[in-house]
Amino acid sequence: MTESFRRRRILNSPDGTVATCFADSVAAVHPPILPEPPFSGPAPHCWRAPSILASTEDLLIYRDSCLSLVHWGGFYRDAVAAVDAALNWRASAPEHCRFWPEDSGYSLVASRDGVVIGGQWVPGDDEAWARVCADDLAYAQGCSVAVFRNGKNVWNHGTNEEERS
Repeated sequence: MTESFRRRRILNSPDGTVATCFADSVAAVHPPILPEPPFSGPAPHCWRAPSILASTEDLLIYRDSCLSLVHWGGFYRDAVAAVDAALNWRASAPEHCRFWPEDSGYSLVASRDGVVIGGQWVPGDDEAWARVCADDLAYAQGCSVAVFRNGKNVWNHGTNEEERS
C-alpha cells in the first residue's frame, strides 16, 4: 500500500466511509499528543511532541524520552500517559483507520545516564547495517544506543569494549 493512500485514510470516518467534516474523521478520534512544553533541558526528543501523522516508532521514541525525565515534573508523566493512550488506540484501530506511516526501518535511541540525548532513523530491513550505525553513534557520542524495530528493542550497544559484539 502506498504512503499517499494511507495518508488519504485520515479523511475517512471510523466506519471506513468518507467523513463529511473533520470532526467526523479518524483524525478527530485519534488521541492527542501533548503540545510543545515550555522547558529547557538536555532532552531534544521532548522538545516537540510528534503529531498524529508521526509513525508509531516516533511516538515510542518520544515516550521513552519523556519516561527518562518523569522525575522532572508532571508534564512528563502527562506526556507518557498521552502517548500510551495514542499507542493503545493505534494498536486497536482497524486497518481502514490506519493513516500514519508504516514503520519500515530501525530507530536508534542514544542515552547517557538514563536520559535520552538523541536518536537516528535507519531506513530499510538490514539489521546488520542498523547495528553498524548504532556502533558509530555510540562511539561518536560516548553513550549507549538501543536499536528498535517496530517498537521492540532488538539490540543494545554500550560504550565499553567488552560490550561490543
